[in-house]
Amino acid sequence: MDRYLVLLLVLNFIIINNFNYLIKKFNIYDSPNINRKKQSYKVSTAGGLIIIINFFSFFLYDILFGLTDSVFSSYRNQFSLYFCGILIYFVGIFDDKYGVSANTRLFLFSAIIIFSITINDNLIIQTLRFDLFNREINLKRFSLIFTVLSILLFINAFNMFDGINLQSGIYSLIFFLYFLTNGIDINFCIMIFFSLIVFIFLNFKNLCYLGNSGSYLLSFIISFLVISNYNEGKINNVETILVLMLIPGLELIRVFCSRIINGHHPFKGDRNHIHHFLIRKYSIIKTNLFLILLVAIPVLFFSFINPIVGILFGLFTYMTFIIFIKNN
Repeated sequence: MDRYLVLLLVLNFIIINNFNYLIKKFNIYDSPNINRKKQSYKVSTAGGLIIIINFFSFFLYDILFGLTDSVFSSYRNQFSLYFCGILIYFVGIFDDKYGVSANTRLFLFSAIIIFSITINDNLIIQTLRFDLFNREINLKRFSLIFTVLSILLFINAFNMFDGINLQSGIYSLIFFLYFLTNGIDINFCIMIFFSLIVFIFLNFKNLCYLGNSGSYLLSFIISFLVISNYNEGKINNVETILVLMLIPGLELIRVFCSRIINGHHPFKGDRNHIHHFLIRKYSIIKTNLFLILLVAIPVLFFSFINPIVGILFGLFTYMTFIIFIKNN
């Protein structure tokens, strides 16, 4: 691992120092849009490129020298993550460059996820363990559809939560800090953590956005780790997953319901997200601080006080926050 850490440092140092060159070769930009995108100039969506370069380096190093932890103990598990992650990334690249309809994205993601589950039986959710109720629900024949739907919903929730500089990067850091502090796939998570730090640094300087490619890839990776480690028993219950995904999940439900009520396609973009409300009133730093607290405090309550307190506090805070920010 020490040797790989050196390689990781060198690799990301090279990325930072050659990022302008990579941007030009990548040649995909997010341009200003009067309805949704308010930046005054086009910005590269090469943030996902940072993640995929590190991701691919880990893949190569793992094949040559071996690094992985329990979730990656079989070649089928590794292939499921690496191959399907790369497919997800390239769907995002195409979406960034040309735009892909919501229905086409839904079909492609469903096909990739089903393929991933087919070759990796550790990725299917068979039971739901609730510690709060001391109950376990066996999904039986609904396992496949529940798993696919769960991953699809999180990919869309994560993408909706990626709206301003630093937002998705910091949210992802919270996830991977949880993984690292709980000893989950440490080698792999260190690699993602490094790439996120580099992305956040460049994103803060407004040199790049995560892009759909990065958003889709990161959310697929997080889904893969959460489900695999839940099945391995390293994530003990549904409540833990719920509190980690609570705010993006609530945001997804609210925005979807709002769009459907107003007669719009639930996957059609708009400026009705929580970060849009905040950024109209506050600086980007204050906006991200509010969002970090909104995500992190329920996790802290969950971890140190009581699971139900964490979930209820997160729900109450989110709803109160939305009502306040929309009416002021």
